[in-house]
Amino acid sequence: MNFPQDRLIFKRLITPVMVWFCLHCTAPAFSQCGYGQSPDLAIPICNNDTIYQGAISPCTPRFVAGYDAQICINYNPQDYYTKKPMWYRIHCYNTGTLRFFLKYNNPGDLYVWQLFDITGSTANAVSTDPALTIRGNWGDNGIDYKGTAPGNFLLLGCAIGAPVILPPFNQMPILDAGHDYLLLVNHSDLTTDYGYKLVINGGTAVISDNTQPTLSKATGSCLLPQLVVKFSKSISCSSIAADGSDFSLNYPGVNIVQATSTDCWIGKMTDSVVLTLSAPLPKGNYNLQVKKGTDNNTLLDFCNAGIPEGNSIPFEFGKITAMIDGPAVSCPSELIQFTDISSGDINGWEWDFGNNTVSTAQQPPAQLYPAVISNTVLQVRLVVSDAGNCRDTAYHPLQLVNNCTITVPGGFTPNGDGLNDHLYPMNAWKARKLTFSVYDRSGQLVYFTNDNLGKWNGSFKGVRLPTGIYVWLLMYTDETGRKITRKGFATLIR
Repeated sequence: MNFPQDRLIFKRLITPVMVWFCLHCTAPAFSQCGYGQSPDLAIPICNNDTIYQGAISPCTPRFVAGYDAQICINYNPQDYYTKKPMWYRIHCYNTGTLRFFLKYNNPGDLYVWQLFDITGSTANAVSTDPALTIRGNWGDNGIDYKGTAPGNFLLLGCAIGAPVILPPFNQMPILDAGHDYLLLVNHSDLTTDYGYKLVINGGTAVISDNTQPTLSKATGSCLLPQLVVKFSKSISCSSIAADGSDFSLNYPGVNIVQATSTDCWIGKMTDSVVLTLSAPLPKGNYNLQVKKGTDNNTLLDFCNAGIPEGNSIPFEFGKITAMIDGPAVSCPSELIQFTDISSGDINGWEWDFGNNTVSTAQQPPAQLYPAVISNTVLQVRLVVSDAGNCRDTAYHPLQLVNNCTITVPGGFTPNGDGLNDHLYPMNAWKARKLTFSVYDRSGQLVYFTNDNLGKWNGSFKGVRLPTGIYVWLLMYTDETGRKITRKGFATLIR
C-alpha cells in the first residue's frame, strides 16, 4: 500500500532523549515518565500532523489493559507493559475514521501501538479497564511500519503467539464526536531505539479544534509591574515570544518586557501568560492587543490556529469601592448581620468586626457583641481586593448600648445641671416610624418629634412651662413590624 506522502506536514520535533547506560548494566535504569510518556501527560495531536520522534527514554513501566488469554495465544501480562512509551491525546470534533502511519527510523526497531476511548474515564484507567481498547497492534509484522488503513484487517494484534506474520495495518477505527482518545506508541524492548515518524493523515474524523483562540481576560496589578493574560483556549508555549513582543499596551511610557507562564515546559500548552512591564500601571482603563512578535507569529494553539493580529481586550483595575451595610446600634445579646455592598471586580474580603473576630467570606456570619456598662462606639472594617491586588477599605460605626427597652421617665427637672434635664423615650435605638407627643392638662400639644433622639426640655414656643403633670403619647413600629402605642404621665419639676 502506498501511503500518501505529499500532505505530510512537519509541525513538531519531539527532542530526542538520551538513553543512558551504566558501565555494567544490561538495561537502562527506569526514570520518572516525562511529558508525553504517561497517559495524563499525553501530547495533543491534530489532523495532518507529522511527528518526528527521536530515541525514547525508558520510564516507569505501566501495564496496558485490553489483551488477555482469551484473545492472545501464550498470553503473558508482562508483554503488555510499556517500556519506552509516548502517549498522544485525540479529541474528536466530527465523527469519522482515524488513519495514521507509523514508520520506524531504523528497520531493526519494533514499535507497538494501542488506541483507547477514555471518554468518561480518567487517563490512567488504560491500565485497569480493558473495555477502553478499540484497536492495537503489539505484534511483529516483519517490516518497519504499522498503522491503520481502509479494509478488513485485524482489530487487535497480540504481542506473541501469532501463528503468522501480522498484517501491518489495522482497520481504521471510527472516532465519535465529543469523545476523547489516547494513542500509545511504545518501543517493545529496552534496547537502543532510533525513533519514528507518526503521520496523521487520510481519515475523515476531524480531530483539530479549528476555532481561533482569542484573548479572554487581562488583569493588572496594583503592587507588581505585571499583567496576567488569559486565553480562550490553550496556547502552545513554544509560540509565545519570551520578550513579550506578541502584545502591545495602550499606555505611553510603560512597555511589555517579558512573557512567561508558570505551567510551561517543552511542548506544553498553557491557558495564561504573565506579562512583565517596565513600570507599574496606575489604576484606570486599558486595552491589550495581540501582534506578531519577534518570533514572527502571534500566539498559536497546538493545531497552529493563531490569535488574529489586532485581537484586543479592554481591562480595568483598581476601580473597586468597599462598602458595608449594617445596623448602627447593637443591643445586648443581639446578633448583628453585616452585608458587603462593595462594587467592582472583587475577589477578596477581609472583615474585622471589632469583637476579636475576623472573616474572609464575602457575606460573613452574624456577630455577637459583649455587654457594655456604658454605650460604646467601635468600628467594623472591611478591606476588599481584586485579582490585581488593588485594595479599598470601608469603616462602619457600631454603637454598643446597654439597654434597648424603651421607657419614658415619670418626671424630669430641666434646670440645666446635666441630670434628668429632658423628657424623651429612652433606649429607642431600634424603633421605627417613631413619634413622641406631649400635652398639657388642657390638651394642648406642647411638644412633638419624630426623631428617635429628640428630647423635650420643658419649654413651649421658647417659654418655660410651669411645674405640673403632662401627658405623653408614644407611637412606633418595633423590629418585628408590630405597631406600638403607649401613653402616660410625667411630672415637670422646677
